[in-house]
Amino acid sequence: MINKKPIVIACVTLAIVVGLLILLAFVFSSKGTLKLNIDPSGTTVTIDKNTYKAGYSFSKNLEEGAHIVTVDKNGYELFSENIKITKKQTVSKNIKLGLVSDILKEKGTAFVEALNNITPSTNPGTYQQSLKEFSTASLYGDLRRRYAVRAPASRPANHLQDYSKIKINNTNVLENQPTEGTIELDTTLAGKMGESNFSYKIAYTLTFIKSGDKWLLSSMKAD
Repeated sequence: MINKKPIVIACVTLAIVVGLLILLAFVFSSKGTLKLNIDPSGTTVTIDKNTYKAGYSFSKNLEEGAHIVTVDKNGYELFSENIKITKKQTVSKNIKLGLVSDILKEKGTAFVEALNNITPSTNPGTYQQSLKEFSTASLYGDLRRRYAVRAPASRPANHLQDYSKIKINNTNVLENQPTEGTIELDTTLAGKMGESNFSYKIAYTLTFIKSGDKWLLSSMKAD
């Protein structure tokens, strides 16, 4: 008859050793966990040049320290951030990527609204903030000169911005990239000069770039 006691003792001993090794690995591990909740699904996650496919959730054990993390999907804006990992801790982030085409249309509408809000007032500089918020620093200087609103007393009587409004007829996406895009706005400028009404077409070509978590207008052309 086989004596099973030594076998049982060996199995128990092995289990204890394995458990101790796992415990020691955890105690002395320098890794932490990155957990991402992502919308939409089907993205590509890149961590320090290592690429992974991801669904709505993604988890990865990483060495302690800073890691460059990007999340991208065709047609959507790019997420990119330097994330610090602490050992034995979990860092969780919720990431929602916007469709670049939708973002460009939204920003184009905001640009036209800002132009329509340029009116002579007791505080003629108030319009500047709306343009400044979504323009690059270099372009803002040009926009400020082009669409400057002077004090009412110093403005010509026939200055178009006193009376005109811009209406968007159609928006066409010309370029659609994760961090840059260009749209064309087919618009109508209508207003009044003196006693006469006027209306004519203007085509705006606007290019936006992603800077951090913002999309900024970087160039504008009006025909």
